Amino acid sequence: RKRVQQRLALYQGVCPVYMEFSDDSEETFRRALDFLQKQGMVKVGEEVALVQSGRQPIWRFQSTHNIQVRKV
Repeated sequence: RKRVQQRLALYQGVCPVYMEFSDDSEETFRRALDFLQKQGMVKVGEEVALVQSGRQPIWRFQSTHNIQVRKV
């Protein structure tokens, strides 16, 4: 949601990006990393935190929060 994106922007060091989810979590994370690279926000070799949260997570049936740290 755009409202969540706006609230997260208030935190120092947080750069929220709004994007639509795919039905496949790996596809969503891949698209997010591609977007960040194209925008010059991350470079190959850097680490990035991917946060997924909500009532309808894209790969689970119950409400959950997921934070992953991945190397680009």
